[in-house]
Amino acid sequence: MRINKKLLIILLIGLFIFYLIPYFATNMNEVNANNYATFCILFINSTYVMISSFILTKYCKFRWYYILLIIMLFIPSVILYFNTITIVYSLLYVIEYLIGSSLYIKYINR
Repeated sequence: MRINKKLLIILLIGLFIFYLIPYFATNMNEVNANNYATFCILFINSTYVMISSFILTKYCKFRWYYILLIIMLFIPSVILYFNTITIVYSLLYVIEYLIGSSLYIKYINR
């Protein structure tokens, strides 16, 4: 099985975003850590999922298991850094990935 280099780069960036960025909140007080975690989940992670859906659809075509790869990166970070309630955001990321891929296919890839 041949590994696509662009897919590997996207997954490494995902590791950085899902694990190293929330790690900075561990030294903050509780209020700032909660605000930072909310910002990470709602803005940074969502932006990563949308941009990665464009890039992966452009270079690797749409494959349903790319969504699962990104979600499988996110779920362990929920256990490490966030509440278990935030696992619901994985569904949001699936929807964002599908929207990003379909927008690329429909409007940009003409």
